[in-house]
Amino acid sequence: MSNKKTYSVHGVVILFALFMPMLASYYKQATRISPDEDLTYNKPKLAGLVISDEKPKFTSTSWFDGGYQEVMDDYNNDHWAFKEISVRLNNQLYYSCFNQLRVKGFVSGKEGYVFSEDYIFSAYGDDEVNENKVISLMQKAKVIQDTLKKKGIDLMFVYAPGKGEYCSEFIEDKYKHSVNQTNHDLYAKYGKQYGINQLDLYDLFNRLKPVTPYPLFPNLDTTGVITENVWLWIPLLNTWRNCTNAICPIFALVLLKW
Repeated sequence: MSNKKTYSVHGVVILFALFMPMLASYYKQATRISPDEDLTYNKPKLAGLVISDEKPKFTSTSWFDGGYQEVMDDYNNDHWAFKEISVRLNNQLYYSCFNQLRVKGFVSGKEGYVFSEDYIFSAYGDDEVNENKVISLMQKAKVIQDTLKKKGIDLMFVYAPGKGEYCSEFIEDKYKHSVNQTNHDLYAKYGKQYGINQLDLYDLFNRLKPVTPYPLFPNLDTTGVITENVWLWIPLLNTWRNCTNAICPIFALVLLKW
């Protein structure tokens, strides 16, 4: 009677592949500096990924109600040794093979451009705010503007196009359709009607587009070069004013969403 083989190399390889993620969760690339719990221990360097650094504490109550197992599973999933490289490989795979971005609310456009879907919807009027709400907001803005004016403070609304409006030629065709009434149209219309101080930069951006030596919206940026520089320079300008006692108005910038 011959002995039959009860296992194969292929079976061993398959079992190893199945158990490898579990085994890797116990492997740590870093070394603890001290025996105390290090909250940033083995944390993957992934920007934009929300990860809980605090290791769950074991209690008899959480063990029997299943809560400890659930949070510990999430903790191990976020801190296993190959988390960083696995996420990057997965994201690159989707982008290279399917032209998809694994980031919520962002989509890939033509020629390597990246767009926030909100900016695309805004450019085509797909996120239009109720007209009565815009009227109410502009009426309140007028009261605030007049009140601040009495105190020597000027209020001004500045309208700048988003990337979806400025770089519409790089948006995927599936998003394109005839442009409906946009939020910009509504705010500009009723702002003028109620006498709101307004600076509309839409036309200026369009006139600069064919002549500017550098793109105002780089392909991987979503907010635009001008907007980022305004946010950067206004605090610096106010700091310079305070340090030098120069005669210069105080600037404050507030970003409003539709």
